[in-house]
Amino acid sequence: MKQIVSEIHVICHSKKNVSGETATHFVSGWWKIKKEHIRTGVKFALHEHKNAQSYMQGELEDINEEPDNGKIAVRVRKFNDGIPWFGEGAGILGYRYQTDTPPPNGEKYLEGACGQVTKNYYERDPKARAACLKFYGVSCVICSVNFKDRYGEIGDGFIHVHHLEQLAGGGQKMIDPVKDLRPVCPNCHAMLHRGDRLLTPDELQSMMKR
Repeated sequence: MKQIVSEIHVICHSKKNVSGETATHFVSGWWKIKKEHIRTGVKFALHEHKNAQSYMQGELEDINEEPDNGKIAVRVRKFNDGIPWFGEGAGILGYRYQTDTPPPNGEKYLEGACGQVTKNYYERDPKARAACLKFYGVSCVICSVNFKDRYGEIGDGFIHVHHLEQLAGGGQKMIDPVKDLRPVCPNCHAMLHRGDRLLTPDELQSMMKR
């Protein structure tokens, strides 16, 4: 059974060797990663240590440079929410694999056509996130799920932070992490944004089926 990598995690203290950082991208620095693991869309995450969520993360776009020493630097398109470490052993590299198995009835589907998407990026201040979580904790304020309680150490510290008023289209604004932000799980976060208007956490909680 063939396995392919879906996430690459590295221990990288204080952005050591990270270069070319912009609001949307960064270049990883040099890591001894096999070329076969470098695919568009693989998640790439930098961690201070294995018990911490990533402080910088995104999806691989391509190999930035490949010198003769066997190490590779990759270009990564950022996304906001940190992800927990995944990997075994004592090394500074960790991998999450997905199993490449055929559909149950033998059917196969064509995916992976190249398209181009242009979108606006709205910066988040990690200090605001940290202050929100310090006040509210890391359980979802809507459904109460706590990822460490549910999944163990891999879920420690994992949670989304929701803006009660959308940043998109509103320009820069000052954020009060207690009044304006709430910790929510990914499912509840998606439901808050799913309708034709942004729901409040209380509204979504009242809609939940017990």
